[in-house]
Amino acid sequence: GIARAHLIKMCKKLCIPVNEKAFTLKELMAADEVIVSSSSNFCMQASVIDGKPVGGKAPELLKKLQDALMQDFLNLNNEARMNTPSTLGGNWQWRMKDDVLTDRLANRIYHLTKTYGRCK
Repeated sequence: GIARAHLIKMCKKLCIPVNEKAFTLKELMAADEVIVSSSSNFCMQASVIDGKPVGGKAPELLKKLQDALMQDFLNLNNEARMNTPSTLGGNWQWRMKDDVLTDRLANRIYHLTKTYGRCK
């Protein structure tokens, strides 16, 4: 519920169309991207369903959405990135300045995880 709501909100913010409707297995298998959301993994790509490859047709859109969700969660601007643009291979890691991880941010993350039953 919560992760889904944030995902839809971010899609709308980024002008990514959202169409909430029932779909067939054939439609799912033909989708440009298949996204799974949860509280611990804001927006994950599903690449295989029933042993068959799916999605992978719009990786730049998926990464844009993933970056935006993480930046929003951490209250960061677009200086924090998951990749280096226009660089091929081996560059998918989280990059942000050391001073971003403040006590205030740690408390925010703690309260969010506690509120939604994700920590003891």
